Amino acid sequence: MRPSDLRYSPPLSAAFSVLALIGGLYIVATTVLMVMDGWSALPFSDQWDELILDPGGLSLRWLFAQHNEHRILFPKLLFAIDAFAFSETNRFNFFCNLALPAILAALLIWIARRNDNHGIFDTAWLAGVVLATLFSALQWENFLWGFQVQFFGVDLAVAAGIAWLVLGGSGVWSLAAAIICEAIAVFTLSSGAVMLPLAIVLAFLAGRSKAQILALVVVAAALMAVYLHGYVHPPGHADPLVSLHRPMRLILHALVDLGSPIGHGVAYLKIGNPQRLSALFGFIGLVLYGLAVLVYLGRFRPISGPPLAFLGIAGYSIGFTLLAGSGRINFGLGQALSPRYNTPTLLFWLCLFLLAAVELRPLRPGPPLAMRCAGFAVVVGLVSVQHAAVKTGLEWAEPRRTATAALLAGVYDRDALFSVYPPDPARVARLADALRERRLSIFADDWGTWRGTPLFDHVAGADPARCRGGIDRVVSLPAAGSEGRQMIGWSWDDAAGQAARRIVLADDGGRVVGYGLGGYPAGKPGRFRRSDWRGYYRAAADVPITAYALVDGGRAACPLARWQEAR
Repeated sequence: MRPSDLRYSPPLSAAFSVLALIGGLYIVATTVLMVMDGWSALPFSDQWDELILDPGGLSLRWLFAQHNEHRILFPKLLFAIDAFAFSETNRFNFFCNLALPAILAALLIWIARRNDNHGIFDTAWLAGVVLATLFSALQWENFLWGFQVQFFGVDLAVAAGIAWLVLGGSGVWSLAAAIICEAIAVFTLSSGAVMLPLAIVLAFLAGRSKAQILALVVVAAALMAVYLHGYVHPPGHADPLVSLHRPMRLILHALVDLGSPIGHGVAYLKIGNPQRLSALFGFIGLVLYGLAVLVYLGRFRPISGPPLAFLGIAGYSIGFTLLAGSGRINFGLGQALSPRYNTPTLLFWLCLFLLAAVELRPLRPGPPLAMRCAGFAVVVGLVSVQHAAVKTGLEWAEPRRTATAALLAGVYDRDALFSVYPPDPARVARLADALRERRLSIFADDWGTWRGTPLFDHVAGADPARCRGGIDRVVSLPAAGSEGRQMIGWSWDDAAGQAARRIVLADDGGRVVGYGLGGYPAGKPGRFRRSDWRGYYRAAADVPITAYALVDGGRAACPLARWQEAR
């Protein structure tokens, strides 16, 4: 640590910096734990439309094919890596959902620190604010859905492209890097198209040559031509050109979207009306952005460096809300409050804050105490809603466990499958057969292939005294045939001090007839936290069924309870 680090960081200011960093790391840790706990190998919603069952499914036609209004070429490449290297288990997708915001955080901190002599406390303060914002669980829908890697990917591609344009010098290589990022953004999510006109404006403001600006114009035209070739308007979505004739409705949708992180925070704290407060803060954010632009233009000198980069990234976020609204205003203002849109809008608010931090920093190293207090307040606000957001996200992801158990057991439960693919639950059951045949997704793990085989061919027996549990009820499922049933119970592994996560159901001959998954909230008073499990099996009504908890990392089976319906 240099003497200057302490000279300009009195104890109070240093304390705020350290506390901000601690808060940011807390949010990162709890979000990572949420992702680990909410992870599921089961495809969810739109993922069922983009399954890669064999190498033949990976083609240029598939890569460039529309998904709703998007052409998600680069996310599909990530999905392909997950399919071929990780057996389509979502492990790589979920990893990317954490890795991409981590890279973006490093990039934004680097931009904010560029050309300035920052001390250790200033860096800690910046890192705390950036990490708390980019990893906030207010984005739980994107963190807990492998398909949503596109939201994190487009933010990173746009920010990286702007950094190359504004801070990468005036050479051809930095322009080429910016163009590559631009192309990645466009073919990651439709909002990446906002980058096309934005890059031209930023290149002009950054003092790029006329030839380079012309190159960006040509690239923009070429990318849009490729994007729109064969484009089909998605049914049910609003036509963007028609939406322009409803400007007030479009603007209101964009304002609610822009202020939605604050609206969601208010909802968790139960203060005021989320939709109205989102619109209010969206308006405030837009005014602040407009004032910042006017201030820079009023100086009558070129905007450059980190301020231009942050203005550009925040401008992209505004463009995102307008573009998203133009295609989705038919779905109402509730759509603007969808947690998935908090990813680009949190980036907007973060860039406004970092812009203020860069501009209000005095001549000496480090931001003024007021800015450190403000940064600490931002982190405290995000920390205060983190637990509620994590809880909401895990509850949202919970139905996937029920659907997973049903598919593993080969039992058709329409309600369970509807929760993971509302358009056609029966299609999920058909696709599950293809996944089982290829040992993909939930069938990639050996335990998913035990059905119909002796349980103790796969595991050892465990001392019954180490676990506790029971069976609460069994429900027949008429749609699943005469042998399809759901079983609900509870379990606890005393040796591990936690509920069993995997349950196997076997008949009296020890043959595996079904599966269960644990971790559900306790359904009865006095039970251990999240000790309930839900499972499915196929057997005649009078067949005795024993539920076993898998313990010791799945190497042993501990009997929980036996069930036999009364004749």
